[in-house]
Amino acid sequence: MRREAGEVALEFWWVVTTSTEARALEILDSCDVLVSAGSLWDGCKFKLPYLPRNVKRVFVDSGAQQFYKLKRYPYDAKRYYELCKAVKACFCASLDAPLDEVYVYDYSRGDYEVKGVREGFPREDYRFWLRYTVENALKVFEMYERDGAVKPVLAIQGLRLEWFHECLDMYFEQGFKGYRYWGIGSLCLDKHIDHVVKVAKSLRKRLSDKWVHVWGLDVRAALRLVNVIDSWDTSMWHMLVCPKPQLSARLIPKKLRVWDSRDKSFKEVYVDYHDYGRRRLLELNITAFTEFLRYLEGLSKQAKLA
Repeated sequence: MRREAGEVALEFWWVVTTSTEARALEILDSCDVLVSAGSLWDGCKFKLPYLPRNVKRVFVDSGAQQFYKLKRYPYDAKRYYELCKAVKACFCASLDAPLDEVYVYDYSRGDYEVKGVREGFPREDYRFWLRYTVENALKVFEMYERDGAVKPVLAIQGLRLEWFHECLDMYFEQGFKGYRYWGIGSLCLDKHIDHVVKVAKSLRKRLSDKWVHVWGLDVRAALRLVNVIDSWDTSMWHMLVCPKPQLSARLIPKKLRVWDSRDKSFKEVYVDYHDYGRRRLLELNITAFTEFLRYLEGLSKQAKLA
């Protein structure tokens, strides 16, 4: 079901990859987190993720970084789904093929033009990867049908706008037209916000009142999609913090992102790492990002009253 008047603007998931990030989120009353299966894979098996003690819900992502590194997923749908159950996840992304990782492309006339295939990937037509995405989603969904443990979020893949719609057509041909939970992939690295917005709005028209998530959404796009999508995640809140404190002496000063409510934008502020420490820097970023989320909620309410 879509959000009703009076509900929060968007469901938001904090991306967590380290124990320090998890502990920093404990300054909040509660939080929903997204963890990537790719970052939990050690080459042979999955390790369990670091989770905040105040975690409310967990969303497991398929791990596109492993797909790009190996040109395939090193784990099958069964092992992936077992991980999702082990962490008591609420949602899991289907094992999709991120087409922005497969192809070399340029932006032209409001859409992407493919220039070639990235090194190491088979020179297959894009429909090969769309079928791969849908077939993997079917495998995860079949396991969910058996035990009902973790709801799959079916990933709609694409690069050009019409590719996203072809992927959705393939899902509908498999009988998923009435399914509730959907996600839009290959937008997290998209620097062209107009394209991101166009894809999301176009798919929303076809998905009607279904629940729609966008992975790795740019905050500039979130401002324009506040009443179009239902859910999103980002790692923006910790991307500018040094991951290795022992190296910080040669890397300072550090940048914080602070939400400026007057200009309605994030500002970069430079600080000395040693004056704060990694966890405190993360907590400051969390506080700033929480202010931004409140602003999004206000935008949503204003739009509904207009």
